[in-house]
Amino acid sequence: MSLLVRLTLAFMALVSLVVVVGLTSFVNTRQLGTAVATLRSKSGVDLKHLDLDAVSLEIEGTWSPSGHFVASDVEVHPGQRRPKLRGKIQELDETSRTITLYGTPVHVRADTTFGGNDSSRAFERLRVGDHVEVICLVEGGDWVARDIRSEGIKQSNKVKGTPTAARLEGASPPEIEIYGLVVVIEPPGDDAPESALGRIETATQMALALNEFQASAYEVVGASRSRGPGDRPATPRAAGPGAAERLDAAVERFEHHLRRAEKADGEGMANRWLGPLARDGRALGEYARVLNERFASDRMSARAYLDEELEPFVEGELLPPVYGYLGYAQERLGGQLRWIVDRNATTTRVALATSVVAALAAAVLGFLVWRSISGPIQVLHAAAVRIGEGHLDTRVELGSKDEIGVLASAFNTMAHELGATTVSVENLEGIFDSMAGALIIFGADGAISNMNRA
Repeated sequence: MSLLVRLTLAFMALVSLVVVVGLTSFVNTRQLGTAVATLRSKSGVDLKHLDLDAVSLEIEGTWSPSGHFVASDVEVHPGQRRPKLRGKIQELDETSRTITLYGTPVHVRADTTFGGNDSSRAFERLRVGDHVEVICLVEGGDWVARDIRSEGIKQSNKVKGTPTAARLEGASPPEIEIYGLVVVIEPPGDDAPESALGRIETATQMALALNEFQASAYEVVGASRSRGPGDRPATPRAAGPGAAERLDAAVERFEHHLRRAEKADGEGMANRWLGPLARDGRALGEYARVLNERFASDRMSARAYLDEELEPFVEGELLPPVYGYLGYAQERLGGQLRWIVDRNATTTRVALATSVVAALAAAVLGFLVWRSISGPIQVLHAAAVRIGEGHLDTRVELGSKDEIGVLASAFNTMAHELGATTVSVENLEGIFDSMAGALIIFGADGAISNMNRA
């Protein structure tokens, strides 16, 4: 095996080890990322509790013909960032050098770069329907392109930037604006996959809905909920304004979250709590209807119905399984968090072990390659020293056919020819001394440099 092949194989082995380490880390990181993503609540980002002036939003979605961008996924990043649009060019005006994305005209100036490069004629190559990514700045309300890329970009539609206006309270669905570009934040549908945090949120919302139901029921009969044991119920007052509507809304909200829980965990261990809820929870609306009817005909009867039937039903039949489901969701979350922690520790150990193995393998490969080169070179060096000492019969036997073997063969040839040349000189000196006549050799300066014995 030639030296070049050995060095190439050693290099490829080292590269393979590095690739293995990188792939191992990448796979484990992806698994951790997926596990962390499953913890997210499917309800999406709560924009109401964000300081929108201090963050930038990265929004994927689609353009609606009604004139706004409909978000399907929202990511929040700290700090303000320049607006960025990614999508198809809807309109192109060569006269004003303007392209339109998502209904927003973007001016292309002379200093606009294309893929980071200056190109004065790149604008002429743009066409309507081209998928581009445009980094923008906004000057005086006008969008200006700083850089336009049309190659090597994802085919998804994206809007990125810091919100300049928001309509989150009372708007359904909520909306934000990025320098005039309206983005509608669509809530996820009921068919979205539930997550660990989503289960906790669902259970919490069911408990809150039941508490709201109880409070509204007492408002309906015009009584206070706080009453000590043995106290006689006070004479009911007039129902509070909107109490009946809040009672019905609480029932609707409870049933909505119950359906979400059934969709996520209708089978398996959670059915221990969802089964009773599905059986008894449907009766909550009937209890509300009866309470309203009794209050309309006999307020004292409505109060008695609330204390003797409705309240025990909620406290004894609905709230315990709701809290049981909440505990189940918390256990699921704890299990996922433990898995993530264990997986992270495993990833660290695997990366460390793989790095150690790679380092040891690199050391072994380096030693083997060094020995395969340095050993023959030391043999050649020793042979050269012996020849210098006059041992012209010295030969090198390496037995390899690589580059060093070729060098050894050339060395042996040199030693053989050197021995032959040296013998010829000795024979010539013998002939020189055996001549009968005198033979004197003068140097260039006229001095005698040699003579025979005659």
